Amino acid sequence: MMLLAIKMLDSAATSLNNLAYVNQVYVYPESQVELLFQFVNAANGQRYIPALGATVQVTIRSVNDAYTVVKPAITPFTEDRSIWRAVLTPADTLNLAGVNLEVELTEGASIRRIFQKSVLVVLPKSPYKC
Repeated sequence: MMLLAIKMLDSAATSLNNLAYVNQVYVYPESQVELLFQFVNAANGQRYIPALGATVQVTIRSVNDAYTVVKPAITPFTEDRSIWRAVLTPADTLNLAGVNLEVELTEGASIRRIFQKSVLVVLPKSPYKC
């Protein structure tokens, strides 16, 4: 049995040739944020390529469940279906309080859920914003 995990990637990647892993993604309130991640086999670190037609949903919950963001993810690189991207809009990040990422991968009748702790760092809103 394979244990599925995700590795966060730098969202500045424009191609498969310039991917870089990151431990955390920094989020500024009222900014657009792209969450880029790769499915991997936790046992050996090899990438996991979901079946064609698979869907992915990303959920971020505040500690007290008062604010929840749910977003679909897409494959930004057609050459590699192990990599997925979800976009948080400025409205999504305005009240964001969660730091954990829940990823749900649906492949036909199979649903897998991955819980990644402390991958988001929500920075304080600057009082000096123009």
